[in-house]
Amino acid sequence: FESLKEIMGRTINEISEIASGKGSQRFIKSGFSNLDRALGGMGKGALIIVAARPGMGKTAFALNIAQKAAFIYKVPSAVFSLEMSKEEVGNRILSSQALVNSAHLRTGALSNEDCTKISKALPLLYNTEIYVDDRSGTNVVEMLSKCRQLKLEGRLGLVIVDYLQLMSSANSKN
Repeated sequence: FESLKEIMGRTINEISEIASGKGSQRFIKSGFSNLDRALGGMGKGALIIVAARPGMGKTAFALNIAQKAAFIYKVPSAVFSLEMSKEEVGNRILSSQALVNSAHLRTGALSNEDCTKISKALPLLYNTEIYVDDRSGTNVVEMLSKCRQLKLEGRLGLVIVDYLQLMSSANSKN
């Protein structure tokens, strides 16, 4: 247990730092200014769940947050994709960064303009710290272990789990 007096002391100091502009590095920006204003950024240890009907863009939204956090704000991001392969995740990120239709990437129906956009996006993406794990059936313990390893290496600031319902528990026999 900790006394409310001690907790309030830290809270007031944190509020003061944020108000003076020094505390903003404690929060990860999503790259979506309205969302950042509404949430005040994504705080350390925060659990944010994105929920909607199928096909509404949850994965695209989450990958955009990982991409913007890693690319713009230099926050290394781990993406656990329990539904899509690493290549599909890469395809989506490349499509988003290059502003090229992802169907064109999948089918190879690329125009000269698409190829130019891709060649400009690739060097930027090569230097972006996004780490993707696509093993289906990953359980909480394995995920925690991988996150700890990345954190020890200084390569983790944001974790995204795409399709939480597909995660198995450590005790399941799947």
